Amino acid sequence: RAETLKAGISAAMEQLGASSDTAISSQINDVATANVYLRISVDSSQLIASDSPETLVFVFARAVNGPRMPLAVKKLRLADLPIDIVLTDQDKMAGRSILGHKQVIVGAKLARSGQALSRSGDLESIEHTVEVLPTAAKVHRINLDIRQTK
Repeated sequence: RAETLKAGISAAMEQLGASSDTAISSQINDVATANVYLRISVDSSQLIASDSPETLVFVFARAVNGPRMPLAVKKLRLADLPIDIVLTDQDKMAGRSILGHKQVIVGAKLARSGQALSRSGDLESIEHTVEVLPTAAKVHRINLDIRQTK
């Protein structure tokens, strides 16, 4: 619930014209364990008529070495984009976590199929290897632009 509220606050601040760094700071408050800072956007020229504001967007982080199963996931909607987010230990999936990893691979996808697993026709970002930061002191945001068709 806390992450949902923080994301809502961040979106409201962005609409009011607050700086992105302020929005990120409001999201992380006391979370100083493992942080990956991302800006998620979509190339509007790649959108089609059936892409509604409610179309799901999945953002993930997975281990550099190991299984492809994500360590952390956030579920957004197309209407939320563009947005700055922070993946933290609180976004862990299936008991796995970004905590303890120096780097992770991140990516985002517009799930036209409605499924977390990639399907033909979904749009994806290029995946990037990024540093997991232990505190909020250094903010280095990675841009994930969703633009490639699966």
